[in-house]
Amino acid sequence: MMWNCSNWGSFMNWPMMSGWLFLTLLIIFALMLVFFFKQKTNKKLNQSSVFKILDESYAKGEITYQEYQIRKNNLKK
Repeated sequence: MMWNCSNWGSFMNWPMMSGWLFLTLLIIFALMLVFFFKQKTNKKLNQSSVFKILDESYAKGEITYQEYQIRKNNLKK
C-alpha cells in the first residue's frame, strides 16, 4: 500500500503557520493597547495643562472669578 505524501506537507506546516498567525495577532493586539493607553494619557496631560493655563490667567488677574468658573466648567464637559 502506498501513502500519498502530497497532503502531508501542508498538514505538517499547520502548527508553524498557526504559531505565526497567533504571534501576528498578539503583536497587533499589543500595538492596539499601546495606542489606546497613549491616547488616554495624552488627553489627561493636555487637560491638566489647560487647567494650569486657566489658573495662571486667573492668578494674573486677566479674567474675573465668574469667567474663571464658566471656563473651568466648560473644560470639564
